[in-house]
Parts: sequence; structure tokens; C-alpha cells
Amino acid sequence: MGIRDQRIEIGFSMKAIVRCVYDIRSNEIYKFQTGFVQHDNNEVPVWRPYDPNDLSLDAPWRNGKWENIYILRMNQKKGSKYVEYETVEHEFEGAVIQLPKASSELMHAFKTHIKKVNG
Repeated sequence: MGIRDQRIEIGFSMKAIVRCVYDIRSNEIYKFQTGFVQHDNNEVPVWRPYDPNDLSLDAPWRNGKWENIYILRMNQKKGSKYVEYETVEHEFEGAVIQLPKASSELMHAFKTHIKKVNG
């Protein structure tokens, strides 16, 4: 079950898109909700601010947009003269290949929200 027609901001897009948000979970302590949307054949974890003290259908937070929780970063190779990225070995279907190594970190907006609420 999901909530249809929600405004979503994927990445650093200038324009919000409309998607269905699935598996919505509320965190009353830090005042946010999480869920996921389907976008370009991927499932993207998203969040939005939430006010557990105002659960009315016309609560202002319900009109807020959902945003990415994570950003992927390429791990830059240390000490290289030029911009190079680390690679990691993957094995599947009997093939062993080197692919760029990536790590995830929390988006700045999410960290700022937690810092403000935790303040």
C-alpha cells in the first residue's frame, strides 16, 4: 500500500516529480517519515519532515516534498596525480570484473533536519 501522487525530488532536480510512495514509516522522535519510490526501474529511499503532534489531513507537513535519503559517492583513489577512482572486484556468472567503487552517505538536507530536531 502506498500514498499516490506525492511530490518527489530525486537527486538535485530542479523540478519535483509525482510518484507513489510505498512502505511509509514514521519516526516520532526525530520527526520524519521514510518510504521508497520507483524511478527509472530503481527503488529509491526517500524521506520528508513529519509532525506527530499534527496528524490532521490538512497538516502543513503533508504538502512537503519527499527527498532522497542517500547520495552515492565515487571513492577517489588517494595519492593519484590525476582524478582516479577506486575499483572493486565483482564476480558473477563466472566472470570477474573491476567496477568503480561507490559508497553511500546521508544527504545534507536529511542531516540538517536531524541536527535541527535533535538540537
